[in-house]
Amino acid sequence: DKYVYYDTSPHGFDILDVETNSDGLIEFTNNLHTDVGSYVVDISIKESKNYYSVSTKATLNILQNKPIIEENPIADVGFEGHILDDVGFVGGKTDTEGIFKWLDPHQVLDVGIHEYPMIFIPNDPAYEQVELMVRVETISYEEQLRRIKDDRMKVENDQSLLKDNKL
Repeated sequence: DKYVYYDTSPHGFDILDVETNSDGLIEFTNNLHTDVGSYVVDISIKESKNYYSVSTKATLNILQNKPIIEENPIADVGFEGHILDDVGFVGGKTDTEGIFKWLDPHQVLDVGIHEYPMIFIPNDPAYEQVELMVRVETISYEEQLRRIKDDRMKVENDQSLLKDNKL
């Protein structure tokens, strides 16, 4: 049997895959395939002056390929008491089309910086799903309030500056 990974090119057995002392002609039937799957290939070694002919079957297995994750998605900030499904993300780059999803979207977030599992689901069934880890910063209720107050003060200061410049 032979195992190869899908790569859009045709795969099959060749004479280097056949171990024999015979000098007879080697023929393959149902040999070249490009799609993911298992294929039965007939292999015949023809009779020569020193050997009788022989036939056998072998299985060609074209396995799903793993997509290459070139860049992980970047997660938004999470909030204490929320779940992963509430955390958005941007980016993520792979060598094939597909979507990123949280592995457990109902996972409750822990305060701090933690990595959570995400999966990439390729559109092409010739590629398998892969799991990756994505970092999420989750802020506490107190930190949320502090940031809101800081933002509010910044807006008020900006409005004061604008007001002073108009006079």
